[in-house]
Amino acid sequence: MTARSRKCRSVFLTMLLVCSLVAMAGPLAGSASAIQTAGNTSVLTAGPNWYGQEFTVDVTQGSGGEFTAQSGDTVYLLEVDEGTDSVNRTARVLTVNSSGYINLETEELETDGRQAYALNDDNELNGGAVNFTLEPQTLDLEWERDSIATDSESVALETVESNRGAGEYNVTIRADGFDYEQLRALFVHSGTDLTEVTDRDHLPLEKLGFDPDDGDGLDDMRSAGYITLNLSTSTNFRQDGEIIANFSNLEANETLPSDGEYQFDIAVTDATTEDTAAITIGGAEADFEKPLYTRAAGDVAAFTVDLGSTDQTWVQLRDRNSEFVDVLYVEDDDGDGRVTFYANTRLMGTDHSELSGISEGDAEVVYHSNDTVQSYIHHETIPSVSGTKVGDAKFYDAETVNSSNEVTFSQYTQAVNGATPTNQLSSPLATTTYELVADRRGRFTVDDGEAAVDRPLGETELDLVQPTVRESNTYVAPEKEADSQRSIDELEANLTSRDAAAIGDRLVFRFNTTGIAGALAAIDYAQNRHSIDTGLSEGYGVDVFAELAIDSEGTDWEGEGVNFTLLGENPLNGPRDRLALEDGENQDAYFLLDQQTAEGDPGTLYAVVDTGSTAYDGSITDDEQYDAALSYIAGGRFKFSGQGPQGGKGGDATDPTFPYYDSVITENVTERRTVSFESTTLTFDAVDDGTVALEPARNARVSGDTNLAPGTSVTLGVRLAPPSDALPDEDPSFLAQREITVNADGTFNATFDLSDRTVGEAATVRVERGQTTVGSSDAEFANVDAVQGPYFETELDVPPSAQRNETVRITGTVTNTGEEAGTADVTITATGTNPVRGIFDLDTGESRRINHSVRMEQTAIDVRFESQDTSQQSTVEYEDPTAPATPTPTQTPTSTSATAVDGPQSTPPPADTGGGGFPWLLGGVGAAVTLTGAALLVIRWL
Repeated sequence: MTARSRKCRSVFLTMLLVCSLVAMAGPLAGSASAIQTAGNTSVLTAGPNWYGQEFTVDVTQGSGGEFTAQSGDTVYLLEVDEGTDSVNRTARVLTVNSSGYINLETEELETDGRQAYALNDDNELNGGAVNFTLEPQTLDLEWERDSIATDSESVALETVESNRGAGEYNVTIRADGFDYEQLRALFVHSGTDLTEVTDRDHLPLEKLGFDPDDGDGLDDMRSAGYITLNLSTSTNFRQDGEIIANFSNLEANETLPSDGEYQFDIAVTDATTEDTAAITIGGAEADFEKPLYTRAAGDVAAFTVDLGSTDQTWVQLRDRNSEFVDVLYVEDDDGDGRVTFYANTRLMGTDHSELSGISEGDAEVVYHSNDTVQSYIHHETIPSVSGTKVGDAKFYDAETVNSSNEVTFSQYTQAVNGATPTNQLSSPLATTTYELVADRRGRFTVDDGEAAVDRPLGETELDLVQPTVRESNTYVAPEKEADSQRSIDELEANLTSRDAAAIGDRLVFRFNTTGIAGALAAIDYAQNRHSIDTGLSEGYGVDVFAELAIDSEGTDWEGEGVNFTLLGENPLNGPRDRLALEDGENQDAYFLLDQQTAEGDPGTLYAVVDTGSTAYDGSITDDEQYDAALSYIAGGRFKFSGQGPQGGKGGDATDPTFPYYDSVITENVTERRTVSFESTTLTFDAVDDGTVALEPARNARVSGDTNLAPGTSVTLGVRLAPPSDALPDEDPSFLAQREITVNADGTFNATFDLSDRTVGEAATVRVERGQTTVGSSDAEFANVDAVQGPYFETELDVPPSAQRNETVRITGTVTNTGEEAGTADVTITATGTNPVRGIFDLDTGESRRINHSVRMEQTAIDVRFESQDTSQQSTVEYEDPTAPATPTPTQTPTSTSATAVDGPQSTPPPADTGGGGFPWLLGGVGAAVTLTGAALLVIRWL
């Protein structure tokens, strides 16, 4: 059975009802000193005492009113009802032996719970009786992991639950497939704080079927595969309830058991308590999620490894030419059997502490995991510390593992490539293939310059490919702060490709680029203490990107050779204006990065600029044009200026060149785009001599176009003339308004119920974005000859009331009363349920129905049915059968001030047979869909 299963009782454990090895001091009820104990048995106290304990009690001494007895006298053990202090029965009749003692064995007294008893010299409960209690001890032990490698350092047998104090009892353990020597190597050695109980007076010999009178003792128990552990002296058990087993000691000193599942039987030595815990031994493996990981050199690589029968492994990372080698330690901290770790390929193998703001102990800037990952170079060598987990790895300058061949890690790297750990590289990791091989115990060998692992568990490869920058584009997005959308998926959903941006919108540059994630992660860690994977999921602030690519002069990264510029038009005299993004904060400019995941799959950099930011006042103006360029500087070979990651052309950190271009590439690699800025423009349709013609109709249409980014939310309103900003919305001059969004082609439109107006009335139309008026125009009500668009009227049918648990059926009918076919978007919402939504293509005059239902509780149900043009609402009252009937609620039609429900449209399945419809939607006159207590359903009627 598994470590987490219910524990079963075994024949062996049933026998283990033995004397306690721990004295429990404390008085009985009354004056307990009158009852003495002798020998090595438990001390009888007022409680709790535990079923299975055996007591030898001196009854010849008494104090106060307690009874005394002499040799040959009879003593009664009475079972007492604690609630009434009355005797339930005489549980046992005992005779005082020649030494003045009685022997009290409690095994056969056991019940399901706590029980009170009394000892007395007569068969009744009186003042001379001595009272005590017995109860069953509970114990639930589980291995901390379901499986373990045979060479794992340790695994704990944990106390999940016990009602007895840790350290107040000992245990006897056996396991099929283990002999005594193996159990001793597992539990009792210098790596644990456990000792073995060897005094035969404290061993459960008789309970195990041995005969002490015939000379049976400790050796006989050991021969039978038993070991008794003294938990009272174990700090681990007393403080944490843990019995530590060390499988690496077992492997080193005894024959290992075969791989498989093993049941460990554990019994408390002085109680009837027993437990079983199972663990699978062997089968250790390290299975990487992918056989090949691809990243551009200079980016951040991510690896995932599944660990079987172990929670730790060591991994050797080296290139095939043995020009670089490092050893990693990974450990599964959260017990899910999986470790994901990140490696900054721009910093690997360099002295990270040479960077400003980063110390020797900041190895997280190179390797990071939510579990544990350590590098011998970055966690052990550079900080010059000992005691790390990766430091437990051992190295040998021969093909076989032998203590006589053991060397230091520095000697190991010198045997591999002739260099000390931090001098292996003269420039960042090259574009080649690297092997990652996991080892079972962290033992690594080198023979004739070839690095290897002793016992491989699994392997993968990292292919670092040539980074570059290629292809670019410009987009606009609706007005928001630059860092408001910190994921690429969220941002991309709002982008429209354009070369001109309305001032106030977001301008977005996209470059297909790789090779800069590692540098950005290092800067982000130094400045903000963000882990090296944070920027990949949340983006980088302008301060981080500026240090690498915008304003890098004089920084650690000046020699990196990455430049991003926004330059204005060429003037006749003087330099070009530069848009200084670094003058802003994160809300003004922000950068999102998506790394390359496979060769041919480009990485992507998005630079987001809030063109309405006050940080760029005077730089972003109407008709201003800028050239945006991202460049990787070429023309020389990059070399480190020391042991740190800084460098430049030939090692000169003030002479920039991209680290991954060699001298063969002589020209800068640049991608550029030209973008212009425009003041916001908006025009209305149906304009005659500067006046918008409005039809006094129920579906009067107002439309136009704008250069605002598609998806921008604006408010379109109609008022009686003259307009006045001082008038509140409830002023009679206010007619109607709607929240709408700009369409993908830059157009906008809305319909209003203006049927109560008359031809010739003056009005005004206005579009606002937030508190800013984008555009407005005079308007006049007139006869419009053009065909008007669709208009969707709603009708709601609900009962006025319902009794408890009665199903309330709701029907909404939508009708296109306009003069054009169109798509109705309707929604029913009801208290306590999820909305039901329907989308129908309707011809002029055509209607469709949508159904919903909800169960009545003891509160009223508010129901609303709305389209993009009108809405109705009603309340279904709770009907108390004993109360007078309530009047029918009023259904209220509303000229649409409600925003239409946004969302995708889906297509229903095709019809089963002829008839030209969708039978699964049909109901009554038109389409119907019913959904109760489920997620929002969207249907599409074709």
